[in-house]
Amino acid sequence: MKVSKVVGIGLRSVFELIRESRNTHPLLCTKALKALLDVLQGQVPEGLKSEPPDIIDPLFDLLLDLATLHGPESSVPNDGTHLTAIACACLLSLVVVRGDTGKYLSAAAALIMCPRALAMQNIQMPAVLTSLQRSVHSVLMGKVLKPDWIMHGVPENSKIDSFTVRMPSDIQNSPLNFKSLASDGQYLYLFTSAGLFKIGTGYGGTLKGHVYVWKPDFYPNDKGTLAFCVGNLYLKLYGRRGCEFLIVERQSLLISGSVPLHSRDAAASVIFSDGENLGTILPAKDDGFVVRILNQNTIPAALISELPLKLARKCVDTLGAAPYDDDVASLSVNIATDDEVASICAGKDFGLIRTTTGKVLYCGKAASLGIKQAGVKTGKWCELLLTKAPKVTHIAVGHDGMHAIFLTDDGSVFFAGTARRGEDGDQNKVRRQPKAVKPKKMIKVDGQFITYAACNNGTTALINKDGELLMFGKDTTHTDQANGLVCSLKGEFIVQVALGKAHAVALTSKGQVFTFGINNKYQCGRDFVPPGKEEIISTVIAMDTCGAQEEQDVYDELEDANREDIENQPGSSEGNEADDIIKRHMCPPRMHTWHHDMCMVCTVCRECTGYSISCLSSMRPDRNPGQECGCGEGDSGCAVCGCCRICARENFDNAELSIIEPSGAVNLAGMMRLDLIFRDKMKDLVTSYQ
Repeated sequence: MKVSKVVGIGLRSVFELIRESRNTHPLLCTKALKALLDVLQGQVPEGLKSEPPDIIDPLFDLLLDLATLHGPESSVPNDGTHLTAIACACLLSLVVVRGDTGKYLSAAAALIMCPRALAMQNIQMPAVLTSLQRSVHSVLMGKVLKPDWIMHGVPENSKIDSFTVRMPSDIQNSPLNFKSLASDGQYLYLFTSAGLFKIGTGYGGTLKGHVYVWKPDFYPNDKGTLAFCVGNLYLKLYGRRGCEFLIVERQSLLISGSVPLHSRDAAASVIFSDGENLGTILPAKDDGFVVRILNQNTIPAALISELPLKLARKCVDTLGAAPYDDDVASLSVNIATDDEVASICAGKDFGLIRTTTGKVLYCGKAASLGIKQAGVKTGKWCELLLTKAPKVTHIAVGHDGMHAIFLTDDGSVFFAGTARRGEDGDQNKVRRQPKAVKPKKMIKVDGQFITYAACNNGTTALINKDGELLMFGKDTTHTDQANGLVCSLKGEFIVQVALGKAHAVALTSKGQVFTFGINNKYQCGRDFVPPGKEEIISTVIAMDTCGAQEEQDVYDELEDANREDIENQPGSSEGNEADDIIKRHMCPPRMHTWHHDMCMVCTVCRECTGYSISCLSSMRPDRNPGQECGCGEGDSGCAVCGCCRICARENFDNAELSIIEPSGAVNLAGMMRLDLIFRDKMKDLVTSYQ
């Protein structure tokens, strides 16, 4: 390839002007070399291989001459901006883009056998030389992309060298607490409890392991992190002093400035540098982190970008022994999928896992879920397929249960397992031989949007979007057999339900708790009435939550019964003496001064003024008439005579009272307000511990 003589003459003239201007106009020569370096760095390795030697050779000779002729003055900063340093960078770029072996060797020899003044000179690394280095790595590894530590981690056997640091004699026998380490490629900066050290790495003309500078008073009692970025060394301290990046002068290790931080970044204890910007790592919710890239050249450091990361992964461990496994140690559950476990539950013969993506996995006895699958290990987790593959939002399995309930995002309900007592909503086959079925829709609630479900061994409880509680199976004594609706909870918006072995707990949107079912061990939160004493009307331990007129009728009956007992006692005259004594100590009818504060003990009936005979403190021996009952807040009765509203025969709304019917019937009258009963009990318990 031949070049026009005019072009050749012009280029030779330019080369000669650059050569001669190095002495008379060094600034002009430096600018020309910088422009040439930018052009050469924009090429690819061997990009100028086909160019004519008439142009390349004179340029090579010029750069070789400029790079090796003489060294910089001692007063010039050694930062790679001197004329000879730029000429050397241009020389390296030219031999790379030319791809000539002879010129490679000539340039390498010139750099190795350079004058003494150039031996310690810093040179800018050309970008095209970095590209050549990466190309060589790709050829050696046989891969286009080189694995880096940020994607693949640091292998255990990646160490290629180590050296010993020769510490000053003053601290050789003293223990050191290493805090942080940073490097600018030429020196290591080690932050310890004995101060800050500047240590040679063996590169850039430094002695490996030699301590060049030691500053013992460099925050010896503080902890922090060092980071090197764009020619500056930064330090961020922890705690209250960490509201800024401190700029450390690398020659004398003195603080030369600071970069203030926003309050959010000041709380970060982990900082890093990507070579161009500083960054912080902050904890976020759900075991996540937020990586924030900052511009350290602005005051305060401005946010460039933000990246949320979730590095933690939830793991599930199982404890105990299974029939197919003799190992009793904890075992991590391996579901062989990238999905994260959202919930896990277990029945009698199977276990279920719901993932965050709405998939359901099962293990154990597949036949108990109606699945006929051979050749699968018992302990392996397999996906449980549902019709049309909906997203499962909730799973319910009872303790030692034989069935499972699945709720989907569209409000549908799926049943899987064995229905022994109609827990699938089909009451027609209760007498049939039970058989495990694979997941199927519950036809009984088809068309309703179900929001929550609970199970026990033989019962299914569902809540629809209208707040109605539906129950199917063995614990359905007080439900509508046609649709499974718990009639006694009409008018209450149920948001959550839980089932025990034979009792239920329902939570309303108002925070009220209702219980019903078998109460033989006080699991319903109220006293247990033995069956043999239910005939005695005086053993009723709670009141019906009924209307005022019904309340009055009940106590009229109690009054009549008490009057008959008094009249039948020997020595009583018509039973009027007790009534006269009571009336003399009470205010006239409709003249009572009622107030609401702490529950008191009635001066007439000796019962709680707020909850009467349903009060849990009624059996305490230290209760005296006219004093506080001890059960907490409620109706305080009359402020003058101390009687309760019941003894005064005045109408009142006792809808807040908890009840138990003597007959054991389960309705709203049989459900208790646990929040009212136990609120002040917990206060007394905490006070007693203090």
